Amino acid sequence: MKFLQDAIIGVRTIRAENRIPPKQNIELWVKVEKDEEKKIILENQTYIRTLASIRKIEILDRFPDEKKLLKGVAGSWEIAIPIEEGVFDLQQEKQRLEKGLSKVTQDIERIEKRLQNTDFLKRAPRDVVQEKKGRLQELQAKKTKLEESLEHVLSLI
Repeated sequence: MKFLQDAIIGVRTIRAENRIPPKQNIELWVKVEKDEEKKIILENQTYIRTLASIRKIEILDRFPDEKKLLKGVAGSWEIAIPIEEGVFDLQQEKQRLEKGLSKVTQDIERIEKRLQNTDFLKRAPRDVVQEKKGRLQELQAKKTKLEESLEHVLSLI
């Protein structure tokens, strides 16, 4: 049962990270090494297809190199969603990520400038300064995630 939960969570995670609508029926490729795991997938593919909005499940020994794939991990399995026309617009996603990265970078610069201002540090209550430092850390983490996502999308173009 854990295998099935991992597979469904893995697919949903890939969807969320790549903004693929949950109701969009997609193809799923699963790379497994053990015959008993292949058997589990075959016996339960109806559940996986229904709960993860999968049109077709393919069990493979390895993923084709020439295909553009959105990859993830589901327990001990590697899973991949092939990028198809109409399912995932790479150019649109690139633009969205670049816009988000630009905004986050501006916000970081604004907060850093404020935290470098000695007058602000002297006059502002301690909790406000701590709040700004916390916000800066959140934005830096978000920037890192956006940069990683953008790098991944650019590798697929």
